[in-house]
Amino acid sequence: VRRVLADPLDATRRAAMQRNFRWERGLVDADARAERLGQRGRLILVSGPSPTRKDVAKALEAALFAAGRTTYYLGLSSFVHGIDSDVPHDRSPEAQAEHFRRLGEMAHLMVDAGILLVVSADVIGRDEWAVLQAVLGTDPTSLVWVGEEGTPGSALQVASDRSVADAVVLIGAWLRESGCD
Repeated sequence: VRRVLADPLDATRRAAMQRNFRWERGLVDADARAERLGQRGRLILVSGPSPTRKDVAKALEAALFAAGRTTYYLGLSSFVHGIDSDVPHDRSPEAQAEHFRRLGEMAHLMVDAGILLVVSADVIGRDEWAVLQAVLGTDPTSLVWVGEEGTPGSALQVASDRSVADAVVLIGAWLRESGCD
């Protein structure tokens, strides 16, 4: 080893570890929630260049809900103009990191509550995905890419020429096979 490289996400990871260490838990644990809901919480991030990604994410939420799952759909633009309204919308690396840090914190709450959170986000890159993973730590997450040439770390890639219905069937089957559903 010649030199130690700086970790640009060190502060984010430390903050998440501190949050987890200081987290005041209630008397209902994840196993009890999973038993009651019949599922464990998970962030399912649907991203990619395909204009159908939002439709796929919304239809996935509806299909999971129809199957008896506790779900919530969140379009990233709703998040950015709500909780993130104080963060610049300039797509600078700093603003993007803060958007995804906050999304990670909010997703942590919903995943901890046992909810399948389906988020639709424009094309996210390796840096944004890394921020989410740093904040969420061991919380279950899946990145589904709708379109060609997915982000490294994509759990599943759906071709952009698939219909919304076919994409939802494919994602649902993948979730079941992965033990995520």
